[in-house]
Amino acid sequence: MTEEKKTEITRLALEAHKTSERLKAIGMQNTAQSPEEKEKQAVEYALARAEMMEADRLLTNAISA
Repeated sequence: MTEEKKTEITRLALEAHKTSERLKAIGMQNTAQSPEEKEKQAVEYALARAEMMEADRLLTNAISA
């Protein structure tokens, strides 16, 4: 494995970790009471989940390349 590939995998691993931790944090904050706030939190959670899945996909692709 080249140093360049190690560097890229490290960068992607850190990004995947960061997005995973953000998703966990948002999930723990799910305390809204009003329907509007609940909808806002649902969208925020879905976007964070999409970011996490994208980061994980990029990491998986880099590892398997």
